[in-house]
Amino acid sequence: MTVRTGLSGREKAEAAGVLVTTERRPSAPPVEIDPVRIRQVVAANPLANALQHTPAGGAIRIACELILEGTRPREVSVSVADSGTGIAPEDLPHVFARFYKSRDSRGSGLGLAIARQLVAAHGGQITAHSEVAKGTTIRLTLPLEHPD
Repeated sequence: MTVRTGLSGREKAEAAGVLVTTERRPSAPPVEIDPVRIRQVVAANPLANALQHTPAGGAIRIACELILEGTRPREVSVSVADSGTGIAPEDLPHVFARFYKSRDSRGSGLGLAIARQLVAAHGGQITAHSEVAKGTTIRLTLPLEHPD
């Protein structure tokens, strides 16, 4: 699976003084997905949030890796990790809830809720881990085979 942030994402990061790096394991097999929706999940939600909350001089890392069950590939994982402001512990359990907004949110409270629904429609999961003043990681995992 190739995740592209698009030229506008790169331009925004450069203008903000934020370094964006991508990592992809070359052995990851193709994943059956709706590329428009998964691009929306990654670029329009976690990446946009990371750009908004990562100060100049910070970094965002987008990584794609294969999750094995023994030696058999089971899932693919895509994560967006930033060195930004982080999410307060009291807000973290609610970030995927529809219309939930933290005090410093500028959004509608829908982006991550929609991302969760799109990932679930693909049979996957999305999670958030964060530490205040250290950054946030949003990770989605997608099965290589769709459950029937």
